[in-house]
Amino acid sequence: MNKLKLQTVLILAMMIFLAAMGYFGTSLFKSKGVDLKQDDLTSEVSASEREAAQEAKAIQQVQEVEQEAFTSIAYDSYKDWERLLEDYNYNINQKAVEIPRVKVKRFPEDIGEIRDVAKKKKIFLSITLIGAYHANQELLEDRRRLKSIAKKYASSSSVDTENEEWVSQLKKEYSVKSDDLEEVLNLLLTKVDIIPLSLVLAQAACESGWGTSRFTRVANNIFGEWTFSKEVAGVVPKDRPVNATYKIRKFDTIEASIKSYINNLNSHYAYEELWKIRTSLRNKGEELDSVKLAEGLLNYSQRRELYIEELQDIIKYNNLQKLDSLLKD
Repeated sequence: MNKLKLQTVLILAMMIFLAAMGYFGTSLFKSKGVDLKQDDLTSEVSASEREAAQEAKAIQQVQEVEQEAFTSIAYDSYKDWERLLEDYNYNINQKAVEIPRVKVKRFPEDIGEIRDVAKKKKIFLSITLIGAYHANQELLEDRRRLKSIAKKYASSSSVDTENEEWVSQLKKEYSVKSDDLEEVLNLLLTKVDIIPLSLVLAQAACESGWGTSRFTRVANNIFGEWTFSKEVAGVVPKDRPVNATYKIRKFDTIEASIKSYINNLNSHYAYEELWKIRTSLRNKGEELDSVKLAEGLLNYSQRRELYIEELQDIIKYNNLQKLDSLLKD
């Protein structure tokens, strides 16, 4: 275990220890018979709100520590990437894959020069998997917090101020229009969910030409996302119509491109069918099947059914579903 990983583990262990001490301290306080005005319903709700606020703060602190522990990496040559992957003992073909805590700034410039197809795929998938994994892990943290809020709301019909503000922020992020809190929470639980790693990788390969497209190389834009904003950095397509104003959005890192793509799938109503398939699988207690979920991407490409078939073929041919178990809900 390298020094960076050890430091992260020690910090997280200390935070968990402090959180545990806080819990047992509270339990001991109650056991001594101190008058907590338990006959007052308002104080019970207040205690519940404090617990929810403490839980939210703990999650935020862990996320901040984790963010600080990431290392940003950029190499021009794929050979340097191969050495890095060896240093991290990171091999996507292993049964147990440990994802490095790194943020990838860009694909190696010479990835298109790799003549060995298997090697090119491995480099591309290894790099993309890092960003896809960490982006989905952030989603899982949000989903856990959201489920906790929904559970507390179901029992007390109230949400503390901090969590209410956080939910309000999610409403904007995921384009939820309702003002009814119960409906908002239900809609968000439909939207705030992962995109299986195998589906992310398949679309990334399809949209970027396995990391060789111009927009991937110059803008870190793996999925061809557009922007119409003058304030957002972008690249003008060579074949853009004369009167058109859109640009291909530019991202600082590979992970930023993946996070934006996932948010697009989870917020735009063009992919409502994907949400329905995912929610149905969740309700049945089944694993999220990327081959089935791909059927919800009919509106992603003008090729429609042919595009879905291509994604499903990429997933199956490259045995990508084996990676989906890396994400634990």
